[in-house]
Amino acid sequence: MTCPTRARLEARLRRVTGTFGNARQHLLERVATCSQAEFLALTDEVDRACDLFNHARSALDLHLRQHSCSGEDDVAAAMSKQSSGSSV
Repeated sequence: MTCPTRARLEARLRRVTGTFGNARQHLLERVATCSQAEFLALTDEVDRACDLFNHARSALDLHLRQHSCSGEDDVAAAMSKQSSGSSV
């Protein structure tokens, strides 16, 4: 039986991972051609998305530790792989 809280936290993590990736990609595409003001706005967007990603990952990790939901190693490893190399 799947834990509903775990499923909700995993879905949120997938959403914010996509948001973070999109923000980072947008910054990378615009970095050479944008104004300083736009660059600062884009880096703020990336920072906010990164904060959301880190919070979602921490919430899932905490839930997995506290409730011993199965698949802890699989989820944590997958998210670590996605977040590694994600600096701007």
